Amino acid sequence: MRNEISTELQGRRIAILLLVTAVAASACTAHKSPGAGANSGSPAKPATVLAPLTGLIFPAASPLVRRPALAVKIENTPDARPQSGLEKADIVYEEEVEGGITRFIAIFQSRDAAVIGPVRSARPEDPDILRQYGAILAFSGGAQYVIDHIRQTPNVVMLGPSQAGSAFYRVRFRPAPHNLYSSTAALFRIERNRDLKPPPPPFSFSNVVPTPMPSPSPSASPSVTSSPSPIVKSGLSVSVAFSTATYTANWRWVATLKSYLRFEGALPHRSASGQQLRAQNVLLVFVKTHPSAHRDAAGNTTPIAQVVGSGAAILFRNGVQIRGKWVRASLADPMVFTTTIGSPLLFAPGVTWVELAPVGTRVRSS
Repeated sequence: MRNEISTELQGRRIAILLLVTAVAASACTAHKSPGAGANSGSPAKPATVLAPLTGLIFPAASPLVRRPALAVKIENTPDARPQSGLEKADIVYEEEVEGGITRFIAIFQSRDAAVIGPVRSARPEDPDILRQYGAILAFSGGAQYVIDHIRQTPNVVMLGPSQAGSAFYRVRFRPAPHNLYSSTAALFRIERNRDLKPPPPPFSFSNVVPTPMPSPSPSASPSVTSSPSPIVKSGLSVSVAFSTATYTANWRWVATLKSYLRFEGALPHRSASGQQLRAQNVLLVFVKTHPSAHRDAAGNTTPIAQVVGSGAAILFRNGVQIRGKWVRASLADPMVFTTTIGSPLLFAPGVTWVELAPVGTRVRSS
């Protein structure tokens, strides 16, 4: 009985801590212009706004934060490295495709990339992921059933070479199919006459850094139920092994940079500009997968991620990890992230990388 009461009290303390954090976050992230709320006859327009995908402060007049989301499929085989443009994306999804390799969905909105590539083909879950963003999807092509799915998905604008050939070009320093490139300027130019809106914020942002909770005092007869793990732990590094070392994403927190640096296996993952890829948030989203009915030239099927339903999630930010979960009732709804006790999962303002990890993927953290 004493152990059960201790467990209940510990859970309440965690809930209270996160509730206080959420309240503080809302206070810290509210930006009011001078004179707002004064008796001036009409409310003053805000001087600044938060970029929807990063939570960073921008001038309210900035045209960047009024743009739609632009998603570009980028290759991640050794033949494609170093890639161009990933360091300018607001959000990057890493997904497993055929044969254990991974591919990226880089989403641009508040920043521009003069060079993006290599641009590669789409996969079945891409439009399902992007529907909540109301995004433009730029890619090099795909199987006909994938093209049909993109075309039929609401809120996703297809932008392949057939729709925007002038926005793509091929470089000479790489062989096909690893040589197709574009830019945010060229891709946004193609869609400038559409009435596309900025994306809704996919995450809740807060500058308040969660604090790891101490583990409960050990009892005379410890058990899983009497000694629950705290939901906030040290999160200085995380490794996500999609398959081989070539496709193992390693992230390490560097306090002086206030960022996690990315490694492919043991090697720093650098962009073509020389900058090592980094993020303020690394979000692990665990998903069920099922094989497609189609096979590639090598006979491999595509693992299709199920991005509707619910599953586990872990957020790494500011050197800590927060245990959470995701829920998405339908494709028409956004994916919502909470802690395991139901409070909002709060992201650090900045860039987010989403590791879309199949259930059972080997993950190590410290």
